Amino acid sequence: MAVTAELGKLSLDAPETAANGSQSVQKAKSKDRVVAEMFDGKEEDVVAGGAGLNFEALVPFKGGLLVNQQYAVTPKQLNKIIFEQGSALQEEIRAIKGATQRVEFPWFPSPEEGVWAERTVTYMTATTKVLKSARALESQKYIAAGDGLYVVVISTAVPDLPMGQKFTTEVKFAIFAVASGSAPASGEKPQPITALQVSYQTAFSKSTMMKSVIKKGTEESLSETYDEFQKLLAKYATLVGDPPRLSDSGKRKK
Repeated sequence: MAVTAELGKLSLDAPETAANGSQSVQKAKSKDRVVAEMFDGKEEDVVAGGAGLNFEALVPFKGGLLVNQQYAVTPKQLNKIIFEQGSALQEEIRAIKGATQRVEFPWFPSPEEGVWAERTVTYMTATTKVLKSARALESQKYIAAGDGLYVVVISTAVPDLPMGQKFTTEVKFAIFAVASGSAPASGEKPQPITALQVSYQTAFSKSTMMKSVIKKGTEESLSETYDEFQKLLAKYATLVGDPPRLSDSGKRKK
């Protein structure tokens, strides 16, 4: 597939700010229109592995991949499953994580250059044997939205936890059309195939001698969370085929 060959060339050392991921075939649309169409249930024009795909927005974050799968749905359908306001999938994830008092603010057109839409999500983290419950603040931003490509960057801060003011956790969801499956004998439309890649990195705002400890703890926590995420997502979208190929540097760390 054309898209897998291109993704294999991407470097994890490429720029990773939200502004990098916005300019594609979507640029002719207004932000208001993009937000209005993201979850409207209508079919969209899909670019599968072609020149319209914004490969810069697809570059994984440096921490590596947490999810790398393909599903038998359209990109728009998968985006809706994961990010629609009041998503049933997100509610299941919240319950498993033990998070409480979750509040999702609505998506709105972003005033920020290179960002199509954004929202804020807040919740209380679960109490553990070593950490008390604390309020988490998520900033969620679409740096690509529509035409078969959705890329969402989620930055999470928990400032009231130990060292919580020194770093944020950044997760990138890349949802894109790979190709369509073989056409059925009945002459109906072939089954769409959509890739989901979730990558992460830890961003430090202040220096700390605990950097390696924080990064290790973040990796372990995210690995557990996204293992559960994949199990739950399989209830909403059917897994198909082999995951898209990436360079070795893009593989999930163990």
